[in-house]
Amino acid sequence: MKYNLTHNCLDAKAKASGWSKEKLIDVVNLILSLVGTGKLDWDIGAGEDWARILGEKETIAFIRVDFPLAIVREAYATTLRAALEKTGVVSIFVPDFERRLYELSMSELGNIFPRWHTEVEIIDPQNFSIDELWYATI
Repeated sequence: MKYNLTHNCLDAKAKASGWSKEKLIDVVNLILSLVGTGKLDWDIGAGEDWARILGEKETIAFIRVDFPLAIVREAYATTLRAALEKTGVVSIFVPDFERRLYELSMSELGNIFPRWHTEVEIIDPQNFSIDELWYATI
């Protein structure tokens, strides 16, 4: 089964004007407090466009810097869904970050992620993993 992320990404992109790095940090701190473990991995000085929340053994979530989008491991949905909804962040809970289960509309790719920096032959926007999305758009 493929999960098309286009609609959710466009919804989050439409909310970009109300998003800030301060709000991102608030969301990161909220997630860390609710999960009870983990750390922030984000090189703000390098201009990274994603903040990652790393757990002890796996990435818990990716949060977009320039618009309010969180991609979260489904295992944390019960803990995080209601709290993230209250923040206004568009949250996508996914079963897996490693398998190629996801796609984006080719016609909207440049609008959503103008800095997609890999060739489509390397990372196919119609067949990618969340880890590959992070790499292609960081």
